[in-house]
Amino acid sequence: MLRLIDFSWFYRDMRQNKGTILKASVEYIRRLKKDQDRLKMMEARQRQLEMNNRKMLLRMQVSFTWSPHPVHAVPCPSGSTHRVKL
Repeated sequence: MLRLIDFSWFYRDMRQNKGTILKASVEYIRRLKKDQDRLKMMEARQRQLEMNNRKMLLRMQVSFTWSPHPVHAVPCPSGSTHRVKL
């Protein structure tokens, strides 16, 4: 009885389904790769920014220590200034 039934439609749909699955898988892998590359770029940028911040902090510390005046006015959030000896 099963020999009389035409299963060709089933196999055609299965091939298309396999192709669709493969295509979706390839697109997903590409998206993951793109996200991974973007993450690596963002991490490199973050490291660069942190290094620049450290350099600027060091420059500020050096400029304060090399200042000819031993007492500096440090602004406070309240608006007044406090004298601090460095």
